[in-house]
Amino acid sequence: MKRYILFFLTIFFVVACSSSENPSPAATESISLLTKTATPGQIVISQAADKPEITSTSVIKVGELDVQVFAGDSNQVLFIMPVLASGNVVVNYSGIGISKQLDLTVGAYTTITNPAAVANAFTTELDAVAKKLQAYVNDPIIQLDPAYIAVLNQQNQAVKENFSKLTAEEQLKLAYMLQSITPDESEFSLDEPDPNNYRINNTADPGEEIYRTGKNFVKSMIAGSVSLFLGTQLAMLPSPLLFDKVAAAACMATSVGFFVKAHSEAQRIALLKGVAETILESFSGNRVGVVIPGGRQAAADETVFNKDKAKVLTLNGEYRTLVKTDAGSSVAFFATTFKYLAKMQESYNTILATTNKIKSWFFGSGPSIPEYKDPIKTQAAKKELPLPSGKVAFKNISDAKIQLSATPAADGKFNLVATSTATGLQDKPFSFDVLFTDNNLGVLLTKKVTAIYRPAQPHAVSLVDGNNQEGEPGKLLAKPLKVKVIDADGNALKDIEVEWTVKSGNGTLSAAKTVTDAQGMTEVTWKMHQTPSADQRVEAMVRKGDGTLVNGAPVAFKATLGIVTRLINGSPWKLTSYIVDGEEQFNFKNLGNKTCYPAGIYDKTRFVEGTFSFSSTTLTKNIKSEEHTYNCNAKSFDISYNNNWSGAHQWKIDKGTGKLVFMNDGQEEAWLAITIISDTKIRFDGIGGRGEDEMGFSFEIED
Repeated sequence: MKRYILFFLTIFFVVACSSSENPSPAATESISLLTKTATPGQIVISQAADKPEITSTSVIKVGELDVQVFAGDSNQVLFIMPVLASGNVVVNYSGIGISKQLDLTVGAYTTITNPAAVANAFTTELDAVAKKLQAYVNDPIIQLDPAYIAVLNQQNQAVKENFSKLTAEEQLKLAYMLQSITPDESEFSLDEPDPNNYRINNTADPGEEIYRTGKNFVKSMIAGSVSLFLGTQLAMLPSPLLFDKVAAAACMATSVGFFVKAHSEAQRIALLKGVAETILESFSGNRVGVVIPGGRQAAADETVFNKDKAKVLTLNGEYRTLVKTDAGSSVAFFATTFKYLAKMQESYNTILATTNKIKSWFFGSGPSIPEYKDPIKTQAAKKELPLPSGKVAFKNISDAKIQLSATPAADGKFNLVATSTATGLQDKPFSFDVLFTDNNLGVLLTKKVTAIYRPAQPHAVSLVDGNNQEGEPGKLLAKPLKVKVIDADGNALKDIEVEWTVKSGNGTLSAAKTVTDAQGMTEVTWKMHQTPSADQRVEAMVRKGDGTLVNGAPVAFKATLGIVTRLINGSPWKLTSYIVDGEEQFNFKNLGNKTCYPAGIYDKTRFVEGTFSFSSTTLTKNIKSEEHTYNCNAKSFDISYNNNWSGAHQWKIDKGTGKLVFMNDGQEEAWLAITIISDTKIRFDGIGGRGEDEMGFSFEIED
């Protein structure tokens, strides 16, 4: 119940304060009720068109009861709701010279049957508040003077000692009032402060913290002002009764508690660095252009955004405390805060005078509240703190093709990722604005950040397919030439340009330049020339944005002509080896015939030179041999040369085995496996002849 009534007291007081800054709510009436519904013990506020004549003895009629009235600010008339039954009641203002009767609703309430229990609950709650305030004394920031607690306890002691001395009617009347002004001791709990910014919770938003603390300060001021006003009015009566004195002491005990709470919150407001003045940005932990630990300057490449790669941007703000000049600000937070800071000075003077007066009534002497000190300084204290992500925006990117996404992280850090719809690998300078907005404090800060966008750079190129194919003159190779481009992390890169060049063989490519797809792949087709050379080579080249080659570049592709084409196009081939049954025919074979045989019988023979020429169906052999015949008369060898090994064969490549087949008159008589030794050299090995004439032989030819 006490919180319920206190809540409405607060609301009524706020309405009264706000209405005091505006014209009378009903200009055609001499007075109107701001409080439409009230319960016993609650303050009822009326707004008069003109300042009424109110003295310490002025009363008005509330129902049939005479009720004392008090003059408030801005032509307001206040009275304490008497104990009446719930329902409608007429308020007659003729007692203060206003011929007006207004209807007031007495709200539903619980009847008090034990006023002493209500008084005991009130004083017990004040004792609990005093214990909570002891933490304020020990707090390193607040350092509350214990004299405040002593004054609160003394005012509370006056209620404890004198409530029972009141008449039963007075006790009931005071009980309803005490019920409406009893504070909640839980509101006076003190959180541990954060020494880094004198904050009282773990919020990561310094501006939100000072704003929240400011609202609590105003709330405490309003809550205490209700009891302070009532206690002061009672204490100012020229001949106060005991009821007036006890009621005044109760009101002042409550108001002292709220004043201490409000003043403590004001001290925290004064120390909080919550007003952002400057944005301080740094990339990867180093603020660009400043000297960082170790003596080096932040490198220029710390502002380089690599495509699709997260870059950490740390945004701090230089925050300051409130200063006296903020009192002139048009921002609602500053205006309201300084309005109640001014009221706090007034409240201090009132509390000092009123508590001293009550002290003189009941105790004669005792503690007084200490000298008031304005918590707000002339010079601001400053601190660098992380900017809260919820109040930061990134806008005005200078290059329309660049997109910037930001993902908040902890402690003012943002993961920024830049991408672009533009092509090319060259660096692109750009800028963007960092905007910080704190609407509660009227702060709007902008910081322009200049940076460089670096497209994804190729790191390496590799051969995927199409190498070492056989082709036919004037025809495409069976497979395209294919390469893959990756970045330094091994990821496939899209839209990377690849240059293709025929290095030898005079073939043609489907494109001189291609661009990689989403898998980092690109390809061209390769067409052999009509009269190609034996050496067929193509290269694929990839460069970085600075023109240097990537790893693996250039990628080389080779192709060879089909064996039939090579044999025909390479003709005549030079015969370099011819082996029959293991004997090399280019070496002398000493037959050991030193007998005078008839002419034509040779003792030594060898191949001197020879050529093989292939046509589409015929192999023509042109072999020059050297023969030595023993001359019996001369006792020496006669040397002669002939072409006995020359001749022609039909030939083909067997499709099943790939072997070279020699034929005579359509009959196969030799089967030779083919070995490509090099681009210019081929070896044939196999068997020739049939039946008893079958023998092994091989030969090599060179282009």
